Amino acid sequence: MAAKEETGSLFDRLKYHSWFLLLLWTGCIAASLLWNLYEQGEKILNIARNSAEIRYENDVLYRRWAAKQGGLYVPVSEFTPPNPHLNVPDRDVTTSSGLSLTLVNPAYMARQVNQMGADIRGSQGHITSLNPIRPENSADAWEAAALKSFERGIQEVGSVEIIAGEEHMRLMRPFIAEKPCLKCHASQGYKEGDIRGGISVSIPMAPLWAIEKPLIAKMSLAHLLLWIVGMVGIVISKKGLGKQILARERAEAVLKQEKDFMKSLIETATDAIVSADHEGKVLLWNPAAERIFGYTPAGAIGRKLEELITPELSMSPLKKALSGDSFKDLELELKKKDGTRFPAEISISSGMKSGENPIDTIIVKDITERKHAEEALRQRTRQLQQLTETLEQRVGERTAELATLSSQLLSAQENERRRISHDLHDDVWQSLVAIRFDIEHLFSRQDEPDWAAFHGKSKQVIATILDAVSKIRSMQGDLWPYVLDDIGILATIGWYCREFEKNHPALTIERHVDLAEDEVPSTVKILIYRVLQETLTNVAKHSQASLVTLRLLKNDHRLEFVVEDNGIGFDLEETILKRTLWGGLGLLSIKARTELSGGLFGVESTRGKGTRVRASWPFHEKG
Repeated sequence: MAAKEETGSLFDRLKYHSWFLLLLWTGCIAASLLWNLYEQGEKILNIARNSAEIRYENDVLYRRWAAKQGGLYVPVSEFTPPNPHLNVPDRDVTTSSGLSLTLVNPAYMARQVNQMGADIRGSQGHITSLNPIRPENSADAWEAAALKSFERGIQEVGSVEIIAGEEHMRLMRPFIAEKPCLKCHASQGYKEGDIRGGISVSIPMAPLWAIEKPLIAKMSLAHLLLWIVGMVGIVISKKGLGKQILARERAEAVLKQEKDFMKSLIETATDAIVSADHEGKVLLWNPAAERIFGYTPAGAIGRKLEELITPELSMSPLKKALSGDSFKDLELELKKKDGTRFPAEISISSGMKSGENPIDTIIVKDITERKHAEEALRQRTRQLQQLTETLEQRVGERTAELATLSSQLLSAQENERRRISHDLHDDVWQSLVAIRFDIEHLFSRQDEPDWAAFHGKSKQVIATILDAVSKIRSMQGDLWPYVLDDIGILATIGWYCREFEKNHPALTIERHVDLAEDEVPSTVKILIYRVLQETLTNVAKHSQASLVTLRLLKNDHRLEFVVEDNGIGFDLEETILKRTLWGGLGLLSIKARTELSGGLFGVESTRGKGTRVRASWPFHEKG
């Protein structure tokens, strides 16, 4: 009755713990989904900000160009009437042919271009100041706050704001008065180098959020499937533990059956089973021992074991075994009752106790037939040995040739497996083992659980699971850069460099990209990413550099990717001989993959003068 009550209590605790694990797993999946959704949103915001920066830089470039020209004369029209706010000599002129022209200054030109951009793409640009010449250039509330912050030394203001009921990424930077600007604005008291105002750019967010929606759906579906798999696993585990509890009830009955079975096994065994006490007197003598040695149990029990079975030559090892050491598969020559000697294999287990006195159990197998078979086998083996040696020699020669041809490939594969294995062992495996031990600890208590400790341990399990999820995501990013599929190689280069600079504050990365996204073949994008990943890692570890310059451009009908640092450099020949640069799956693997894709790969370095890594592929012009 008590056993049944204990079993029922175990089932109650198992049911409670199972529900707790289901809730815990649901919380972990929800946390992972929320985190991924947050990161996806941050990615969209970064894309919007990059677009705003590009729009801003374009505005600055054509304004600067127009300013250097001193403005442009264009025909007077309804679209471009004379600027009433431009008070300079020769604002309006007439050509010798009678054509009326008006001077368009950079600000006037920028307003017209910005209006065209707003009509076509929805993006907006605005030149403004706290002291505008033209009332339409007055700053709105957000721009006014940004302009005031520029006076305090802030160089950039950016945020997501609502414009006309829709979200826009807004970016604003100060506009510095240059010498050409004073032609129109010197009358306002500005001097060269003064902050004259600012340029603000607004990028609509709706198209970017539309891109994000299918990604969110896929991510949510993946988490849902993972949640279902975990729930099924917990349910299956619960059933398995229930079976273990039921098995515990049957254990005592099984023990009794095993005792009966052991007695039957001893009686029916084909090998002699003999037990002796600490003085070497026989306690057990089974029927097989009677058949092998010729003594009946009545004639053997109580006598010294070595007197019954051991010839003089074999007595020392047996006495040593009976004195406390254990042997397995020890071959000795034993004797029968009639004096006949025969080869035997014995196993001796010492130290078992019956009450206070240790006993020894000896198992004896007659191996006469096996010895005869071994001798016949040795003769046959000698006959085959000569043929085998010849065959092994030929196979060895061929194997050596194959090993030479494939050694580099195998080395690369094994190094990659070793790296992944180390990552799994050092990070993921240890986290999963910790989770397993923590969960086993939760279920190991047989008494009433300490709920406060149980709750604290649960938080620890959650933290360990989240850490494992983070490490798996990091490994996933190393195995395949998923951002490359989402935003393309050009944006990925910018993203990776910004993240690398965050992790290495002492390192500055300059990027020079002179290609469009569709000009880079899809097969080359992953190789460019791997070259970037490997070279920046080497720079951070070995170069002691403060500046890295990246170039992605077209050079002499080739697509070229160059990574150059100002670090300490190294002796290329010495490093190659030591295989420190080319070891593992580093630049050696990148070099092989680049050449297999039809490209060229090279490394240039001099001690004290930095290092340059260059990869290039044939550039195919778009038809």
